[in-house]
Amino acid sequence: MTDVTFSQAAENTNKKRLIIKLKSKPSIDFKNFRVKQRFNHKELDIINKKNKVKSINLSKNKKQRDTYILNFESNQDINHLINLYIKTNLFEYVEADFIGFGGGKQMLLETIPDNTYFSRQYGLYNNGVFSLSPATNDEDIDMELGWDIEQGDQSIIIAILDEKKILFQKN
Repeated sequence: MTDVTFSQAAENTNKKRLIIKLKSKPSIDFKNFRVKQRFNHKELDIINKKNKVKSINLSKNKKQRDTYILNFESNQDINHLINLYIKTNLFEYVEADFIGFGGGKQMLLETIPDNTYFSRQYGLYNNGVFSLSPATNDEDIDMELGWDIEQGDQSIIIAILDEKKILFQKN
């Protein structure tokens, strides 16, 4: 088997984490899994111990129980670990935990989305220049600063229910 190489820049990865997905349904005792932090697979548990896996967390689809995040005690050579785990032939994939940014440009301490209509959402980011109504600079919730910290999780679904009621309309 040949080693795997990556086109992503190494500085864009979390050097203390790997994401793994098992090929087949694991035979793991989940009652003891969280306490022991082991897969009860001899080869895999030896590799984890040798590379100082600090914790193993279940990820993605909790019902299937096949995708995990391995957290290491210290920074690791992620490409080396990926190749090591792939060679066991136990995984559908083994990948670095890439560090990404929201769907926009990373500015100096503010992430601005590249959405065409973002400039019309003055409640999220208000620079005082809003052509459709009077606007006061920085009278907003500083959403761009929040996006520097967190851009969301695709597994979370949010619904907004709006009845379109106007509270002070004279009818």
